[in-house]
Amino acid sequence: MKKIDITPFEGVYKIYHKKFGDERGFFSELFKTDELKNLGFECVAQQNISLSNKGVIRGLHLQLEPYEQSKIITVLSGSIFDIALDLRKNSTTYLRVFSVEIDMDSDFSLLVPKGFAHGFQALEDETVVLYSVDKIYAPDFESGINVFSKEIEIKFPLEEKILSKKDENLPKLADFLAKYEKS
Repeated sequence: MKKIDITPFEGVYKIYHKKFGDERGFFSELFKTDELKNLGFECVAQQNISLSNKGVIRGLHLQLEPYEQSKIITVLSGSIFDIALDLRKNSTTYLRVFSVEIDMDSDFSLLVPKGFAHGFQALEDETVVLYSVDKIYAPDFESGINVFSKEIEIKFPLEEKILSKKDENLPKLADFLAKYEKS
């Protein structure tokens, strides 16, 4: 069993890679399905990859029920400031933000469970991120929250902030909660 770090956010884990290196470079085993199942991640249904330049912010994104996704975030090159906002109403970390810097040399992937909005800021040019998700993308169930919602107060490491028009127009947290939160 590889090393797993439990974070203060229930269900958010750092999954460390087994890495074998020599003068040629390295080989790394990212994960095994049986280990992921033990952490509540049933299967990899889809993999996505993004390339971002320094300052690019992607998110905060999520899929709504019944297409909620757990994600495994792996940085293949460059580095990110990763952000996960807990939207699980019964959680002790409800509406709190988990953040961590991840780069290719970090030797871990981050598992973010269902019930979180996720995003990141690229800290270097040509940052490549691999997302493994447990449900396929369903465009009619796509949603998100504006990273600049005052209730969240994310302190990005870089002053340069580049967002897509789509992400700039995501609803503020209060508007999202008013529309989607269940009582």
